[in-house]
Amino acid sequence: YQMAGMMNAADNNESVARKRGCWRLSWRAALYFWFAIALIFWGGYLFLRHQRATVNRVEAINFARQISEELVAFDEDYGSFPSSATSEAVKLKTAWPWQLGDGSSNQLFCQLIANGCKSERVFFAAINGTHKVDDVWKPEGTALKPGECGFSYIAGLSSKSSPQAPLVVTPLIPGITRFDPRPFNGRALILRVDKSISCPKIGRSGKVMIQGKDLFDPAQPFWEGKAPAIKWHGANPNFVR
Repeated sequence: YQMAGMMNAADNNESVARKRGCWRLSWRAALYFWFAIALIFWGGYLFLRHQRATVNRVEAINFARQISEELVAFDEDYGSFPSSATSEAVKLKTAWPWQLGDGSSNQLFCQLIANGCKSERVFFAAINGTHKVDDVWKPEGTALKPGECGFSYIAGLSSKSSPQAPLVVTPLIPGITRFDPRPFNGRALILRVDKSISCPKIGRSGKVMIQGKDLFDPAQPFWEGKAPAIKWHGANPNFVR
């Protein structure tokens, strides 16, 4: 009997050990399974975000081309691109009934609308602080209101300026000379006076470097020794991407 008891005890211990081992294997298998599922979802999220950013960048490039055409037509009519110096001439020629400001790219691009641009949509870029436009221009202050324009603008230029001078850029962070790398997969968009468009990489500091200098450095030859008059787009803080 003693021998039988010892054998039963050994069998019980082996059974318990076997169950514990199975439990450990099941726990690890479940952990690996959910870890794999999480990786799949995370990879899918990153892929979709990358694709969306690519689509948004292509859209911004297309809109920048349309803005370029509007700017060229404006320069032909008024001798320069929109600025505080052209606002009165625009109002006289077009009978635009409201004030044309110069405190932001939104306000200056209103001169293009007054001059015949058919839609606010071309000024949209899918960046932080913007939303789809509504093409509502009345009453005063509703044309290109904050959040409807995603392009920043360099004022004071004309078709006679350096062909390589940046004229319209995005996604520039309002108030500073750093670009946001998130909207376009680490790329900026630059429309130049000669109508060329490039999408250079944004550095870790948020700067776009051209030949070892910051894009907005007055030492860049295309600025001709003058600091660029940057007019940032008016963002809407209620719209965060």
